[in-house]
Amino acid sequence: MTKELLEQYPDICAEIEELKAKDNAAVSDVVQASADEFPFNLHSVTVQGLPNPKHAERIREL
Repeated sequence: MTKELLEQYPDICAEIEELKAKDNAAVSDVVQASADEFPFNLHSVTVQGLPNPKHAERIREL
């Protein structure tokens, strides 16, 4: 471990924790949809997002 890397260590740890927090945050929303066939009843659908793969890659780099 070089002196420069040792000086950056607290910032690197903070960035890793921030990326882990963002990666664990669930992204979801509720939207309205209707059936394709008669009767066209309106119902709610929950849409969920996937974690950002760039976060995991950046954590590995750090």
